Amino acid sequence: MSNGSAWARWWSSKSGKEARHGGGDVVTKDVGSLNCLTEDVLIVPTYTPKPEHRRVDFYYVDHDQVLIAGVADNNYIFWLSRTRLDDVETNKSVFDYISCAKPTQFAHFDAVARKLGYGSEQLRGFYRDSLVYVGSENSAPNDHVWRTPFGVWYVKSEEKNNGSFFASGIKSFRYQLKRRCRYREAEGRYLEVMRWNLATLEEDSGDPVKDYESKRQLIDLIHEERYLLCSDNEEVRKLYLRLDRRCSQMYNAYMTIVR
Repeated sequence: MSNGSAWARWWSSKSGKEARHGGGDVVTKDVGSLNCLTEDVLIVPTYTPKPEHRRVDFYYVDHDQVLIAGVADNNYIFWLSRTRLDDVETNKSVFDYISCAKPTQFAHFDAVARKLGYGSEQLRGFYRDSLVYVGSENSAPNDHVWRTPFGVWYVKSEEKNNGSFFASGIKSFRYQLKRRCRYREAEGRYLEVMRWNLATLEEDSGDPVKDYESKRQLIDLIHEERYLLCSDNEEVRKLYLRLDRRCSQMYNAYMTIVR
């Protein structure tokens, strides 16, 4: 992975043109061309994003594809690509490229996603997770540079392998989430629990602060079950989205009063 100084350089190939397949053949691939940031969506930040705030987001989207975003901070991205989840060589190259790149162009995620055909509601229906950079100048313990949702840390001493770890990680992680969904759904029995949760959240006392605070534990529980967006059961996915929207409505109503 990269530390603060490595953030100031491109991936070692600089052009990002070589991806090696399992058989050992080198396939020419201009990795940089996968970036969907185009001139019409680029913006000039009013400040310089700090390297220690970056992360790599991934979204499981339709047709076994994955969106990979190089995130500069909470306001800007410098990379967005769409690839096949099972294309481990390309996904490896993408991670290697963006984990060591020095961003020179920025955009808002939503603007780039719209060019790919994804509106805000559609994006809301995709499972998203993140790898968070922890290798700042105040170095993390144990050589850690990336905190992942896969139950492991990526370390600087294994930098040459981290792209491969990422490509295999996002693929196997979705399988794990789908298996978790099957256990949680209990052959459809959990749908009744989800409906009860929704009815509970929709009970309205007329006091948004009281409603949110009294149901905070349920809202937290629902957020922890975001993996249900990976379910093969369309009814489960739709019902989870209704729960998620209701949680957001309650939070926004609460913040309107207390902020």
